[in-house]
Amino acid sequence: MRGTAHHGRPQVHVWSLFAEYWHQLQRRDVVDGNDALIKALALVRSGRLRERYAAVLIDEAHDLTEVGVRLAHAIAGGGSRDGLFLVGEANSRAPRAGSARATATYAQA
Repeated sequence: MRGTAHHGRPQVHVWSLFAEYWHQLQRRDVVDGNDALIKALALVRSGRLRERYAAVLIDEAHDLTEVGVRLAHAIAGGGSRDGLFLVGEANSRAPRAGSARATATYAQA
């Protein structure tokens, strides 16, 4: 629970659960959502894609992770004057670490 101090044992259980999750992904030769975004970003940055877009518009941008923002930025051209346009609700929820709101300045850089 949030605000409750945990000492040692719960962290071991969480790590064990994560290790099993990771093992199952590898065993089944699948990736989770964030890993798929990381792979897509690497593909776009590699220059092997021929498609080019004049603009990228993303609604519900507040739900993007940092990798999602980086991918959108790369697809939009990756420059400081690219065609990336993000739409989101500033007060929809508290920003989480890595969320688009926490990293939106990256798209402007």
